Amino acid sequence: MILPATFGYVALLVAYATWTDIRRRIIPNAIVLTLLGIFALRWAVMPASVDIVPDLALAAAAFAFGYLSWHLRAVGAGDVKLISVLALWFGLAHAPLFLIVMALAGGAMSLSYIVVRSSPAAQYLISKVFPSIWELDWKSNAYTRTPYAVAICAGTFPALFQQAAALGVI
Repeated sequence: MILPATFGYVALLVAYATWTDIRRRIIPNAIVLTLLGIFALRWAVMPASVDIVPDLALAAAAFAFGYLSWHLRAVGAGDVKLISVLALWFGLAHAPLFLIVMALAGGAMSLSYIVVRSSPAAQYLISKVFPSIWELDWKSNAYTRTPYAVAICAGTFPALFQQAAALGVI
């Protein structure tokens, strides 16, 4: 019974992390730590659902690559922590789907930012359709980077669904 609930909590926490990243360009550490706690709970209750050594190695590799990306100012620290804990959650079996969808979504987002930044017509459309985002991002020029948690979220949901189906949760 606890296993299905953990998948729901992961989905809600990642969605909330996405919201905070869009609004404030920050992913609170409390979200990442809660996700880590939920993983530990899942491992304690259903140890067969986790292959801990390879999953920890994957999370460490994700963190190392993310740290390098953060050091080069390509991503934020919150993004690195969120990707690392989700890599741990998905493990070797489901992380490839997560990483591929996340990378594709991140590329699409980056391209859309480039188009909007260079097109007055696109800027006008954004200002009318999403006025609050326009005020936060584009008009004030307060943020010049994409909120990558959107791409992380895009990768999370298909991988979460795939993992839940593989574990017989759905």
